[in-house]
Amino acid sequence: MDNVNTMDSSGILFVCHECDALQRVPDVEPGHDAICIRCKSRLFRNPRGGIDKPLALVITVIIMFIVANIHPIMDLTITGVKLSTTITGAAYVFWQSGSPELAAIVWLPSVLIPGLTIAGLFYVLFSIRFQLNWPYTKPILMWIGRLLPWGMMDVFLLGILVSMVKLAALASIIVGIGFYAFVLGVVLYAATLASLEPQTLWESLKDQSDKQNELKMPSAIVSARELGMAGCHTCGKAVHVGQHANVECPRCGADVHYRKHDSIMRAWAFLIAAMIMYIPANTEPMMRTTSLGNTSADTILEGVVYFVTHGDWPIGLVIFCASVMLPLFKMLAISYILISVQRGSASKKTEKTTLYNLAELLGKWSMLEIFVVGLMAGLIQLGKLTTIAPGPACIAFASVVILTMFAEMAFDPKLIWDQKEAQ
Repeated sequence: MDNVNTMDSSGILFVCHECDALQRVPDVEPGHDAICIRCKSRLFRNPRGGIDKPLALVITVIIMFIVANIHPIMDLTITGVKLSTTITGAAYVFWQSGSPELAAIVWLPSVLIPGLTIAGLFYVLFSIRFQLNWPYTKPILMWIGRLLPWGMMDVFLLGILVSMVKLAALASIIVGIGFYAFVLGVVLYAATLASLEPQTLWESLKDQSDKQNELKMPSAIVSARELGMAGCHTCGKAVHVGQHANVECPRCGADVHYRKHDSIMRAWAFLIAAMIMYIPANTEPMMRTTSLGNTSADTILEGVVYFVTHGDWPIGLVIFCASVMLPLFKMLAISYILISVQRGSASKKTEKTTLYNLAELLGKWSMLEIFVVGLMAGLIQLGKLTTIAPGPACIAFASVVILTMFAEMAFDPKLIWDQKEAQ
């Protein structure tokens, strides 16, 4: 049995973040999921291994992360000239070229945010495992949850692989120690996240004042809002809100509210801005290459054509899907959901929730093209011989990715389930 039925008369009180269904979740066996009784979304998972497994993994990830950021990820030899770069090197080139915004866009999701997340996880897990009650454990765990969507080491790794394929036609490549450490770090980081569950960590941190709300559950599926309850988006605790616009969560201190404020309006604002930026992102050059005084500029589609015509059609297909189709899919999916909610449509609620979750899951992978350009520019700096620089489309494209992610975060999926069925 992989899933746990939440139609139980005992257990912790939980509000589904997707459909707002209030339910009591019984004790979940290790390795099993708690599934919402209403929309069938996963509420949380009780992973195997307790605290020891993710703690051991995160310690290893820290070691790999340090090695990956110290040693070069690859060495190139072009016409007798040797070049190398670290993970931070690509961002540093942007900084030197007068593009601090691009340097931040590359460095933050690939180095700083994952580094803070890993360090925070170690702090929280170590404190819980040895019952140290270190200060600021709850705020750190809260910020880990907020930073997780913006960490993109896995996307950066794919960018490294694509860059290697593209650079293989220009130079002799030697894979560095940093690359192997980074690959291992990404794999172990994914294993760390898979081996822990924020809900179980918050349950470990609750104190005597954090008592479960005593509430008799109705026999039918009911929205938490109908009973004056709301789920904390930070720690998952079911909180009584009543007539208030929002209250403070007694467990983590975050604001708890029935629905996100001005959700639809803010989502449309981000989405329309993304649609506007999508035009220059695909029409302006993404990368400029200067070789022996001659400069060529390639758009995203021209880069795809390059890979296809040179026999690397799988790489071209990956870039086309990640850089062209995926942003378009996200914008269309969010637009469809927003229009549906505004029209009061109550059909296909489960399908719309799944579509929203898919768009949210795939959102960060469009950053692939930015990372590829960053790595190429970070490596190919040969003065008058050959130089690669980011084009004007980089800022526009990065804006599309960030704005669509903001649109997803601004929208409240509970609004899908607020629509009433026709009588």
